[in-house]
Amino acid sequence: MHWQKVTDLSIRWINTSGMRNLLLVVGFCAGLQLIGQENVYRQAYLTAMADSVITADEQKILDGLRISLELTEDEVMEINRSFVMGDTTQGSVNHEGRYQAIGLAMVYGNGLYGFGIPYVLNADELRTYLGFQGVMLAAGFYYAWDVTKNLDLPQSRVAVARTGALLGTYSTLVLTSMVGFDRWFEFDDDGKLMVTYAMIAAPLGLKFADRLYQKWQPSNGLAQLMSTNTFIGAYNGFTTYNLLSRNPDDLEHYEAYNRGIFTFSYGGALLGFWGTQQLLNQDDVTGGDAIFYASGSLAGAFTAQRLITYFDIDYYKDVLALSTLLVDGGMYATYHLGRHVNLSRGDAAIIVLGGGAGYSLLRGAAYLLDEMDAEIIPLLDIVALLGGGYGAFRYLVNAPDFRSGVLDQTDIRIYPTLLTMGEKSQTGLGLEVRW
Repeated sequence: MHWQKVTDLSIRWINTSGMRNLLLVVGFCAGLQLIGQENVYRQAYLTAMADSVITADEQKILDGLRISLELTEDEVMEINRSFVMGDTTQGSVNHEGRYQAIGLAMVYGNGLYGFGIPYVLNADELRTYLGFQGVMLAAGFYYAWDVTKNLDLPQSRVAVARTGALLGTYSTLVLTSMVGFDRWFEFDDDGKLMVTYAMIAAPLGLKFADRLYQKWQPSNGLAQLMSTNTFIGAYNGFTTYNLLSRNPDDLEHYEAYNRGIFTFSYGGALLGFWGTQQLLNQDDVTGGDAIFYASGSLAGAFTAQRLITYFDIDYYKDVLALSTLLVDGGMYATYHLGRHVNLSRGDAAIIVLGGGAGYSLLRGAAYLLDEMDAEIIPLLDIVALLGGGYGAFRYLVNAPDFRSGVLDQTDIRIYPTLLTMGEKSQTGLGLEVRW
């Protein structure tokens, strides 16, 4: 049994018998998480619907609970739909990520199998490829539609599966580079064996990743961050090998260099995926947090590009070292900046837009003043982007209605209260639990 962190959830026990059961369920579910946040809302919804009618006051409580649990409208609609249809088998099934799973099957059906199967079977006409890709695109839809009917598919599960499929596909290049591209194409001159391996590796990677998902059970935000750090980890591996190796221009052949590049990149991707889960599995990472941390990496990349321009850095090792350092540093900075607050996706989007607004303001002023060619512009670009984003972040977290997702200690208060029920006011007892 796990205690669930609830942000500033105030539960008011009033002397109205029609709502007493609902408030009891809300209070109990807010303190205990049995099988997930969706189930907390589901139990409250079923209690409210016990008399087949949800009153305006019960709806207000449900809306407040949905906001506190950070459930999306799609998740709430799935719960409501399962009740209306009388579907008890769907009670614990989350289909929020189902459309993404179907889309993933369609992309692989069209892009990999739609091309790979006719290629391996020696098709030699363009119409065969185009026709087969169209058929496989549709087949991917109908196959995924059928398979996912009764699957629990939160966005986190699909994100992990998508990353696993990508890593499985990318392992094709790792294997080929280990053998050596020249030697590989000596026995597989048309690359058909390589394409066949990719078509096998993709579903295997997805299946293995799904096993890890079942073991780890990451939140949507953590899974999204794991996926992001797969790419950042690959870039770190790429940079590490380049810094340790000789200049490619000084090599007589590229076999060893290619082997190192693909191996280090793949190892970095795996480390980024696994390491993120290991380091942050105890953190409450929301989808907004994941976007905020990723935006920190993008801001780091932008900063690196502007510094490279300003200082006229052209040696490739210096460029890679600086860009990787700032990409990692940007995510590290945003993580420590936002680790004690839980951001929604909307909050993260506002912060990103704030950074864009700061940059736009500087560039607009530079155009109006005819100072676009000023030498200091690249440095001012950095200040404007980071300043705009940071200003938006501080404004959000300091707003009176912003609620931190992590509180340092438990705070329990019981107090008398006066509630307005329609046009009438009633006395009651307020219970507020924070942790």
